[in-house]
Amino acid sequence: MKNKNEDLKIKYAIDFIEELSWIMDSKKNIDLKDIPNILRSRLNYNKNINRVTEKYSSSNPNIHFLIGVFPRLFQDELLFPKNDDIASFAIEVLGINITRIDKRSKYELIGMIVCEVTNLNDKKLDDLVLTLIEIVDDKEMMKKVRFEKSGVGFSWNDFIRKMKF
Repeated sequence: MKNKNEDLKIKYAIDFIEELSWIMDSKKNIDLKDIPNILRSRLNYNKNINRVTEKYSSSNPNIHFLIGVFPRLFQDELLFPKNDDIASFAIEVLGINITRIDKRSKYELIGMIVCEVTNLNDKKLDDLVLTLIEIVDDKEMMKKVRFEKSGVGFSWNDFIRKMKF
């Protein structure tokens, strides 16, 4: 019995070495000697980032999240093809009134909204932030939003309410 068990282990070891050699051959563009230095460098970078972020605690986390996400969101040409779309979002969802929409560039509108967000009530932004967290990094959810927005009578507030449930 012991011989069969040892034979099986030797067979697994042979298979492992064979598969490892195939992997090594297929990845010739990777210099294995560089990997420890790359990993150490990345580890040190992450430690430095964590030291900085641990020292900073936002008094308005929702507002700071929106300041970071709005530029990326508003530059999505499918969701916000026109300045009017950005302004409508600002008015409907944030309660930020923007004048002279037709005279402003897209970047100016985005900048104005980002600046005005700092004056909003952080607590009232919870639903919006939770919805945007789900949308921004999820390609399928982004497709869903684009599809719904292309329909008649789309309302950001209604969409955000639906996302809560």
